Amino acid sequence: MVTFKLNGKTVQGEEGQYILQVAEKYGVEIPTLCHHKALEPAGMCRLCTVELFDGRRTRFVTSCNYPIWEGMEISTDSEAVHEGRKLIVELLLARCPDAPIIKELAEKYGLDEPRFKKEDDDCILCGLCTRMCAKMGNNAISLTGRGVDMKVDTPFELQSDVCMACGACASVCPTGHITLEKIRESITKHNVKPILSEYDMGLQGRKPVYVPYAQAVPNTPAIDRDVCMHFKTGGCKVCTEFCGVASLPWKWSDFSPLPARQWGI
Repeated sequence: MVTFKLNGKTVQGEEGQYILQVAEKYGVEIPTLCHHKALEPAGMCRLCTVELFDGRRTRFVTSCNYPIWEGMEISTDSEAVHEGRKLIVELLLARCPDAPIIKELAEKYGLDEPRFKKEDDDCILCGLCTRMCAKMGNNAISLTGRGVDMKVDTPFELQSDVCMACGACASVCPTGHITLEKIRESITKHNVKPILSEYDMGLQGRKPVYVPYAQAVPNTPAIDRDVCMHFKTGGCKVCTEFCGVASLPWKWSDFSPLPARQWGI
């Protein structure tokens, strides 16, 4: 275990963990916009910046991707940290003035109007969508351009033939910039159809991981191999990131689909 100080209190974390992970364990809130537990941290939004004292000097680091080490001292709520986050939120408010999550942060940090010129945008360039798309095994979208011209787009701004319209990018977008409608209209070439529930006469949709029907015995989830992104691309496996009992080993030789309980629950 690694021992260090967090806001003046002695805490412990496992070697290899990041500051943000340990802070969450001890109930210390650190705001983030580009972090997702199923994805590798990238430090894109900089909102999770904290103050680090290494025994000689103080510096600022992003807590989502900075690993803990013995004897470090971390402050998540100092005046300097607060002012730094406030400036970041102000810049985001100028870029995305109508995004609900940015408005909430602005209110939290006491911002009414930004000092900077407002833009008509709702993408904060957090990179969540592109990283999630890569995890799906498709890489249909990416961050293109440089500096003020950076944006999320498909190669050559053409509709993608590798985008499978899984909607994973839309599910992690914090501002709602990417929607299923946008995917259908400008990202994928494929005809997007919902997955309909066989046990509900197709009246409503379902997800690739689903409980067949409310009265199912055993009442455990199943995975539809025909539409599961892992079986289609070899990527994803996001569900395993959140399964606390490791019931999804991904070594099935025959999957029809069967309840997840057959494989380790």
